[in-house]
Amino acid sequence: MALSTISGTTGITDATITSAKLADFAAAVDLNGVELILDADQDTSITADTDDRIDFKIAGVEHFSFSNSSGDTIIKPMVDAKDIKFQQFDGRTLLDINDGGFVGIANGATGAGAIRIFEDTDNGSNYVGLTAGSISSSFTLTLPTADGSSGQFLKTDGSGALSFDTVSSAADDLTTGDAAVTIATSSGNITIDAQAGDADIIFKGTDGSSDITPMTLDMSDAGALLLTGGKIDLKNAGTRSKILFYCESSNAHAQTLQAAPHSESASNTLTLPSTGGNVDLVSTASTATLTNKTLTSPQITTSIIPSSADGATLGSASAEFSDLFLADAGTIQFGNDQEITLTHDADVGLKLKHTATADDKPIVLTLQTGETDMAANDVMGAIRFQAPDEGTGTDAILVAAAIQAVSEGDFSSSNNATRLEFHTGASEAASSKMTLSSAGLLTISDDLVIKDGGTIGVASDADSITIASNGAVTFSQTPVFPDGSLALADLDIDGGTDIGADLADADLFIVDDGAGGTNRKVAASRIKTYIGAENTPAFAGKKASGQSGISRATFTKVTGFTNSEIDTDTAFDGTTFTVPSGKGGKYYIFLQLYADYGSNAGSDGEYSIAAIYVNGSSVSNGLIELQGSANYIQTSVFAHVMIDLSAGDTVEAYVYLKDENGNTADVAGGVASQFGGYRLIGV
Repeated sequence: MALSTISGTTGITDATITSAKLADFAAAVDLNGVELILDADQDTSITADTDDRIDFKIAGVEHFSFSNSSGDTIIKPMVDAKDIKFQQFDGRTLLDINDGGFVGIANGATGAGAIRIFEDTDNGSNYVGLTAGSISSSFTLTLPTADGSSGQFLKTDGSGALSFDTVSSAADDLTTGDAAVTIATSSGNITIDAQAGDADIIFKGTDGSSDITPMTLDMSDAGALLLTGGKIDLKNAGTRSKILFYCESSNAHAQTLQAAPHSESASNTLTLPSTGGNVDLVSTASTATLTNKTLTSPQITTSIIPSSADGATLGSASAEFSDLFLADAGTIQFGNDQEITLTHDADVGLKLKHTATADDKPIVLTLQTGETDMAANDVMGAIRFQAPDEGTGTDAILVAAAIQAVSEGDFSSSNNATRLEFHTGASEAASSKMTLSSAGLLTISDDLVIKDGGTIGVASDADSITIASNGAVTFSQTPVFPDGSLALADLDIDGGTDIGADLADADLFIVDDGAGGTNRKVAASRIKTYIGAENTPAFAGKKASGQSGISRATFTKVTGFTNSEIDTDTAFDGTTFTVPSGKGGKYYIFLQLYADYGSNAGSDGEYSIAAIYVNGSSVSNGLIELQGSANYIQTSVFAHVMIDLSAGDTVEAYVYLKDENGNTADVAGGVASQFGGYRLIGV
């Protein structure tokens, strides 16, 4: 019915209203607490089922309500711990009334949020705004608990707590500013007066990032100037810089410390004495005597002579000279008679000489050790040869050769046995290559080479062994070799007689037992057994009976290879071969199957596949496809493969049979169907 007929107390019961508008109702519509559904999927609505409250439901959830309390309008979220957010059309949240107990003002990525408090519009449209700058972390400012006093300022304690404080007129503390500070006067002096007794005037600053106190005027010491920088840099206005030091009597006299003139063209350092007590400086005009003074780089034009023979030392046990420079052909002369000399041989080296001309006056160089307890293998003395300045470095700068005396045992009152070691290096620090023992035994670590045709002998037979230039060795006596001392490689069998027959099990060979250097005989039968044992595991079997009903065009496992079965390692159950532990390697696997399609075979297109499977997957297929019009077909199909297998791998036989009529087929038993394999050797 038309809405225009609805008026007064007319009601609608289970009726359908089409295209209705509230304006069509002649009187107010009383929903009586019934939910007013607004959208098509009926999950957004308005209801007033609670007295004096309007609830708004969105997406099936009551989100907020309007109500009143003592005349105040209440807007309330209906889901706990949720916020009220006011957003701009582009999704930016401008106002967040947050369940956390705060109101958030934001502006998204457009800028910082801001609060603007506008003036009375009678005065204009200006405002005071509060906004956040670019900050590295959030912080909260807590307002004071009182309103302060007139003239006070608002300050922070650095942790966000604000308080009112009074600006002090006294200059007890001038806080840090952020710009340069200038103290200037247009006339008169600027006076810094520390009026308290012994109150110092202190200058502070920052060196890099470190706080320093570079200067202090010490009022307790008559204004003494204390500088911590360690340097006074005196500039000038056209004259040489100077410092005047006055005497103690009314400043009557002054000694001036003055910079060198510009003509010197140099900057130098004058270092004052630091030890030896109080001293006076000696000038170029002074005639004072220097006693126990240190002279740095003095130039001596004549000799330095001790006051008497053997009366002075050059250096001391605790104050040694570092270097001694002598001219070409310079000498060091030892002894009161200067009979032993060490002379520089220009561009060659040094000469050690005994200058006495009488008989039996050799020059003797004795290398001594100060050890008081010589133990075995202690080095008593050594001469070493080295090229430490070699440019290639590494091995080249190591000690290349040496001769050293080494004790052979603990020295005692009856023993000083010593050996001489001769060291040489190849790509290493030199090590012992030849040793001459205290008993005269010469031991070398490598080959001994003598001249062509040279001899080696003993006291009673000087030419016991003669070695020709071609290496042929001639013995003056018949050589005697210990049993078993000849190496197998030294045996020459080229001139031997051939066996003249096939090898037999009883024939003997020579072997090195366990590669330990002991030669032993072994029979050919043992070698044959050794080689044959490595050709396992091996398995093989013929199919014991036919396997009928093979599904068409499906790979089917073939079982029952149990006739004439070979199984060296008990690893084949007639269907599956499993590689035994420790028997992995290269294997040869073969498969032959006899397929019987029977009299129901199609007239054309039968084909058969024999497949070898490893671990359930095909690794080799053999295919035969038959063309023609025969109705009864049998065929043999083959597959084989060489493959690497590991312990635990499984090997099985599969067949695939297909004929054009869609019938099943058989695999025949007997010699026509065989499956086997073995591990290969030498590969």
